[in-house]
Amino acid sequence: MSPTMGIPASCNTNLLNGHIAALRVDYSDDNSPKCSTVGNYDNDDTEIKLIDDSDPAKGIKLTYYGDYNSKSKQSEFIIELLCGNQLTPVPTYAYEIDTSVYQIKMSSVFGCPLECPVANRELCGGNGHCYYDSDAGASRCYCNHGK
Repeated sequence: MSPTMGIPASCNTNLLNGHIAALRVDYSDDNSPKCSTVGNYDNDDTEIKLIDDSDPAKGIKLTYYGDYNSKSKQSEFIIELLCGNQLTPVPTYAYEIDTSVYQIKMSSVFGCPLECPVANRELCGGNGHCYYDSDAGASRCYCNHGK
């Protein structure tokens, strides 16, 4: 079975738990593709933190932990949501860093602090940009000239 044909039936046992954020399918053996859970989304296997603790306006990083490999290393599925004026996030890249770590990066309003609201379907009402104000110690919308 090739990767273009979808998820093989042998992965169904992985999918039954209903908490899978990402699944890895190894097609090196065409007769029997091997499936492993790269990340689970439940309280014990999920971590949410800022991309940069000193600048919350940069975005958030979600890490979903999954199965352990033969070298006792736990797999990770990382999604970085960079603060940006995108209502529908589209990955800018997806990497397999190694056979245990996978990372996707995308720009989205969902990565922005609440101090930078969405109005008229645009971040900061389409009249500015979300940045961290180090003097105030909080994120805010910086308005474009004349707004």
